[in-house]
Amino acid sequence: MGCRVPGPLCISRSNSVTPDKQTLVRARSLPPGPTGRAAGRSQPDESHNEFWGDVKEELNEFLEGVKEEANEFWEGVKEWTVEEPLAIWTLAKLFDQWGEISHEWFWRFLAHYLTGDGEEFKEFKTVPFEWQNAIRKNWRTSQVFAVQNKYPTRYPKGKKFRIKPYDWKGLDDLTRSLGHFDLTYSKKDKKETYVIEDRYEFNYYDEMNGSLSEHGGKNVKLPKWLSEQLLRLMPRNEYKVPEGTDKGKVQKFTMKQKDEDTWDIILPTGWLQENGKPFQFRAEFSSTFHIEDYIGTFDESGFFAGLDEDDLAHDLMFLRNSNSVRKVFESLQKNHASEGKEVAEHYILGLAARQSSPKLSDLKGKTNLVDLLKSVLKDSPVVQKLSQL
Repeated sequence: MGCRVPGPLCISRSNSVTPDKQTLVRARSLPPGPTGRAAGRSQPDESHNEFWGDVKEELNEFLEGVKEEANEFWEGVKEWTVEEPLAIWTLAKLFDQWGEISHEWFWRFLAHYLTGDGEEFKEFKTVPFEWQNAIRKNWRTSQVFAVQNKYPTRYPKGKKFRIKPYDWKGLDDLTRSLGHFDLTYSKKDKKETYVIEDRYEFNYYDEMNGSLSEHGGKNVKLPKWLSEQLLRLMPRNEYKVPEGTDKGKVQKFTMKQKDEDTWDIILPTGWLQENGKPFQFRAEFSSTFHIEDYIGTFDESGFFAGLDEDDLAHDLMFLRNSNSVRKVFESLQKNHASEGKEVAEHYILGLAARQSSPKLSDLKGKTNLVDLLKSVLKDSPVVQKLSQL
């Protein structure tokens, strides 16, 4: 998708804006209304929603850290304090955009929590294949109790179980996004259905062992430009635990660098509760795979109508059945030819960049899939990577 070169985003503490020939018009450069800190908070009005719709391309450029205009924008951000709702709102937009780029739901859940008004997170409608694989494999040994019948010796169909996924290796995004969650498993006519749902919120104490919770994440991957902006924008206040066995203990925002792009991040529970709104989420998946329904979940609408090629490709990497992958690309080739080519490019480049499975060498011996990918890619230079198999 093409991008026009944006001018600087003219936002200042005084709300005064002086547009020039390449600058967004004043009506679309006004900062948003407050996100609020308590019940009854107000939301950004339509002009703010319109603002973000029109400059989404510019923000994507900014997120890559390559635009001079983005640097000028952040010069203004330096002056903000976390007490200003605009800083929190900006954080949420950063989280959401980075979540799209990194394919990590953790950031998008957090963004919805900070900007929503408690409405269900309906964007989470497709459970990533990586998560599906882990849930199918681990849920029986990771259930804490059945919600209706604690500590069962069997796994009755249609019952809701509380799942603790924290020892699932390589599933950091799942555990950071969902934490403990409810799972309902059912089976009918050989079709297995899994429904995951829960209330997304931040409590002071762990629901299982009662220990004081530290929200955020360990070994979080962040590019340099994003870590710098988070250090500028995240709260500096200290928050005392108001209740329980650790009452009076101080929590504060911390970012501890592990290596060049890896951080341990702690978000104070008090700050999260003051500035966010809990919400419900629900998604399901089954053992039956419907090609067009699956592709349709990646179909964007509105300002950027069309398939989200990058997200679709990333999800396909974790679909273990190569015949199903082949059928997806056959459908793309037939019904979404130009977008299908982009999906194939992202798919191959994504596999080539990985050191562990799924990786490009996993395609060896899967002749039908490889031949189809070559056909979809046609004259793309990416097709050369398939010749190495």
